[in-house]
Amino acid sequence: MCPPKTPSNLGWAKQETRAAAPAPTVIGLTLKDLRLSDWRALVGTNVHEGLVNLQATIISADNGRRLTADLSNTVERLELALGDTLWKDLGAVFSGRLSLSDYRTVSFEGGQFTYLEGRAELLKSRITASYDLVTQGGNIEIASNGELPVLLSRHPVPELHFDRGTLGASVLLNWASEKYSGGVTLQVGNADGTVGGYRVDGYSAQFDATGELHRDKFVLRRLGLSARESTRNGGTVELVGQFDGSTQTAQLNLNVSGLNQAGLRPFLAPTWPTHDLTSATIKATGELRYDAGAMPPINLDDTARLRRLADQLAAGIGTTTLRLNAEATNLIVQSRADGKSSPLRLYPATRWHAPGRTLQSGDQPHPAPPPPARTERTAPQRPVRLGPPQPHAQHARRARRVAGPDRLQRPGHRAPPPPRTPPPPPRPRNPKSNRPLSRCRSANWTPRWTSPPCTSARSRCVTGRPRLSSKTTASPSPPSASD
Repeated sequence: MCPPKTPSNLGWAKQETRAAAPAPTVIGLTLKDLRLSDWRALVGTNVHEGLVNLQATIISADNGRRLTADLSNTVERLELALGDTLWKDLGAVFSGRLSLSDYRTVSFEGGQFTYLEGRAELLKSRITASYDLVTQGGNIEIASNGELPVLLSRHPVPELHFDRGTLGASVLLNWASEKYSGGVTLQVGNADGTVGGYRVDGYSAQFDATGELHRDKFVLRRLGLSARESTRNGGTVELVGQFDGSTQTAQLNLNVSGLNQAGLRPFLAPTWPTHDLTSATIKATGELRYDAGAMPPINLDDTARLRRLADQLAAGIGTTTLRLNAEATNLIVQSRADGKSSPLRLYPATRWHAPGRTLQSGDQPHPAPPPPARTERTAPQRPVRLGPPQPHAQHARRARRVAGPDRLQRPGHRAPPPPRTPPPPPRPRNPKSNRPLSRCRSANWTPRWTSPPCTSARSRCVTGRPRLSSKTTASPSPPSASD
């Protein structure tokens, strides 16, 4: 350690005059070739070996009200025992600036962290953080990324082989008095390789999870997954909701938009080695509402109320209402052996709809029965074939349509059209109102100004109904025997 050339003052009093503060003081600290095996009592017994080199420059200004430390640290030949596995030849490089302002705000800026195995750099991270000693609020953000070929060469995963691509992860946390928020993001970008025998080119996927906790209420801002293959969008899956410990209620909303084969194929390929999904379109919306029924005890704190809500929801105690509407169309798969395309063994237009199923449990805790997967199904439609046409099937269908089910004709033969029947003659109209006459009047009725009205009670029209004049009020008498 090098002694400072000028005295270093620490002004703890608030009324310290800053104009009289001396020049900033610089203190240098160097730690070289520190063997961790000699300090296992402090660093832990899991560390078997390691070599540490540390350099730090501490600057004190404004009578110690602004303290800054520039750190640079390297760890080489590190050996760690994690469980039953012994990790050897590990390394790390760390650098950043730690500062303290007015004995209140602690911040870390420009943090860089690199993780190595041998000479290969697996992960690179950026770190920033701050903390207020008075309000006890702060935040921290960590963003890491690495190359997929390098990661898989050191830690292979079955059915995964990538020639190009990146893997990224980021974590953001914010906290203040009784309020916490955070988010996690995982991203795969521009990946080229094979997944379960299926070739992907330019595949990208992103997973997001963000939430907020305030006392006994947790709000799920977004839990989503989106994918893309080259320039084609693969769709999104999103889930939002909230859990309220004070009212013992919960709500979740699901939205699946435009999910197709571009986003599903890499996930289905490892579990389906014989076929590839060539076409699919999935849409879904749903809502889940839960009410525990009983209010929590007053003496429970905020965390215990949320834990009680989660336990009752898992046990099925209370009332659960589920609404789900899903649609899957154009489901077509292709065989890897012969390359033939065929529709999936489902209806081409399949819909599931659960119009609000309510589950009420008794006093004893027991799991509620699950809602039916399919409660309504529309009539099947004709499948859409995206593969090569089949001439023999097309000719057979055309021959049946032309000749009927009794006999088949040549595919090129066309049956003559049936003769067209002439339309019926128009019905006569009333000259006064210009309305079509009824069948009864159109047969034996004439205008009353051209001939006297029919007054006979026995006169009948074509339909057999008796016709009376306007002056006749009595019922018609039955016909006599002479008639």
